[in-house]
Amino acid sequence: MKQTLTLLITSVLLLTGCSKHVNPPPADADSIETLRTFLDAVIADDEKTGQHIAGPCWHKVKKWFNLNDDRIIKYEIPKAATPRSMAPPEARFDGIGFDYWDTSGKYHDRMVALFERENDKSPWQICEISHEFAP
Repeated sequence: MKQTLTLLITSVLLLTGCSKHVNPPPADADSIETLRTFLDAVIADDEKTGQHIAGPCWHKVKKWFNLNDDRIIKYEIPKAATPRSMAPPEARFDGIGFDYWDTSGKYHDRMVALFERENDKSPWQICEISHEFAP
């Protein structure tokens, strides 16, 4: 009985409470904070947060959670991007460059994340990630 109870408790903890979770960015987060949170969610395999950040664009970016050997394990947003002047308050689109390393150790540079929002009061949504020079 004791072994069964221990096994049951362990199983419940594994299935419910031990997975990594990334908190969604606040509604007033800038696009850089939104990108960092999305990439942290990819690293943690937290699809729920990724879907929250992407909103209606989820179908365009969900593949980043299913890359297996090409999964992002570390990223870097170049210093040139972080102190940049923020998009004007009324902007509805933004793009931020970043680099990343995958699980096989390969370095991917010159990636760009594209963001959209409905208006200046709505949160940024990540809508595309691609190589900067992709056709």
